[in-house]
Amino acid sequence: MAMTVRRGTTEEAWDIQQFQPKEIYGWVSPVVTGKLYDGSMRRFDNDRPYGVDFNWMRMRYSDPAYVSTDDNEWVMWSVNRTYYAHRYEVRMPLLDGRQTVDPDSSGYLQQDRTKSNYEAHRSLYWERPPIGNWSGNPFGVERRPVPEDDMGTGWYNQSSNRWYVVMNNRNVTPSTAQNNDTRGPWNPQRYTKHRFDTKVMQCPPEGCRAPGVIDIQEELLWSEYFPSSEATTRSDLLVPNTVKLIYDLADSPAYRTVRVEGIVEFRNDGRSRRLRCEHLLIFGRVIIGTEETPWKGDNAEIQLHSKRGEIDDGAVVDNDIYLDDKVIFVGGELLMFGKARTTTWAKLASTATTGATTLTLDRDTDIKVGDRITVAPTEYPGVGSNPVQLETVTVSAVASNGRALTFTPALAHRHFAGTVDLGRDRSVTLSAAVGVLSRNVKISSNMETELVNGEADTFGGHMVVGEMYGEADGVSGLRAKFQGRIHLSFVELQQQGQGEMEHSALFLQFSPWRTDSPNNPVQRIIGCAFSDLYNYGVVSFGGKNIIATHNVFHHAVRTAFELDSRATNATMEDNLVAGVFRATDETNR
Repeated sequence: MAMTVRRGTTEEAWDIQQFQPKEIYGWVSPVVTGKLYDGSMRRFDNDRPYGVDFNWMRMRYSDPAYVSTDDNEWVMWSVNRTYYAHRYEVRMPLLDGRQTVDPDSSGYLQQDRTKSNYEAHRSLYWERPPIGNWSGNPFGVERRPVPEDDMGTGWYNQSSNRWYVVMNNRNVTPSTAQNNDTRGPWNPQRYTKHRFDTKVMQCPPEGCRAPGVIDIQEELLWSEYFPSSEATTRSDLLVPNTVKLIYDLADSPAYRTVRVEGIVEFRNDGRSRRLRCEHLLIFGRVIIGTEETPWKGDNAEIQLHSKRGEIDDGAVVDNDIYLDDKVIFVGGELLMFGKARTTTWAKLASTATTGATTLTLDRDTDIKVGDRITVAPTEYPGVGSNPVQLETVTVSAVASNGRALTFTPALAHRHFAGTVDLGRDRSVTLSAAVGVLSRNVKISSNMETELVNGEADTFGGHMVVGEMYGEADGVSGLRAKFQGRIHLSFVELQQQGQGEMEHSALFLQFSPWRTDSPNNPVQRIIGCAFSDLYNYGVVSFGGKNIIATHNVFHHAVRTAFELDSRATNATMEDNLVAGVFRATDETNR
């Protein structure tokens, strides 16, 4: 990711600042004071910019030694915003930036553990009030900051989706530390005086709508509760925490937001069903099939809609969770059980040559006519050849207990299977893997016709599983905690992940600050196919207890499966990764 720094509108006024992971894990830009700069973050694909949002950033004007001691020096900075924001919050360090409370035995600060990451962090800072007329500040005047405003004063222009902030020497963070500080190289005077943290706030000051805990009091059909005359394209639908709905439609309009606080269960009567929406927000429970009775029909599908850059505030649930568009958020339970496959992947029994329309596998399978399969590459691409030798075909005939397959189209590349002589009486057997991509339960993306440099766009759907707090109990005053849980069994997640952005197909986001629940629920991903991905497959930040077995990851970008150091107690067995590609927006810049 690069940051473009612009002063003016001519081509010569642009410069590109590369991310510096080793030096500061950020960007450094030399500027001339007394100017307004556009410091938007962008990715590049053949020099075509994509807007990329930041959600939380630490900004530092300069070293105090380089800043004038009077109040006349200033720089104005602005950044773009692609997706919805209510306002930008700016917080200045307290005193000299040192922690004002002592850590407890666990190493965490002694503060309210029922708060989110940022709520806990922000107690160490004081807020610089923003400019503007927003909820909580109804008499504010809309204007850009001016040099006479205090350091860190910002304004978010919601009409142009751009944030402006002034950096200067006015009312900066006071410091009691001296330049001869004895605590080593970390000098708080130097690093906190002209520094602030800023975070995009999605919820209004009174907070986002808090979900209620499931308390089912009535069960109805979806078609009764949401008549077709009322629930139309881009409708916002709410399933209350007191209601269970049986989803009985063959297909739905493309709703805008479906918020489930109660229960929605697909009627499992052998018929195909599809639910379409831009945002599916689950605080209660969504059920498609059960472990005892998997989905009986040919197809059960949740299809996500939207286009890149459509700014929308529908998928806002919490100030720590950034969802954007085309999303499923799971703060409750998502339980999806497709028909089990005895084989999710196998190996070639013999080499499949260029132009072949048949192949032979090394074991019996339950592959059937109409299934999509992928054949992994085994050859290095030659000069001038197609570098992508991962191939996807559709089965047209099956024989020999699923070992012999006929398919279309013909293979464009050779896929090896055999024994290789290594010399000195040594050998190794190598075989291309063949993954099965088809499942009868699916999460898909509606890929609108939107060409980028003559090619289809890569703005797929994404799922976020995380945690948040709901309404306070009327008796105890305690807030109900919502922790997302998924059990995806033999589900296809097709065309998921968002290219040129950071959204993976599946993101598990759990907070290490919340010690009131050190373990999140077990997350099960069994026998699934992540097919035709546009970005990462599965990414877990703090999500423990993941069980991922017998899955196929097809055409992942950057990485198929990423766990951070806090994602402990994970089980990964018998998964196939077929093709991991460099992101199209990454260049040698």
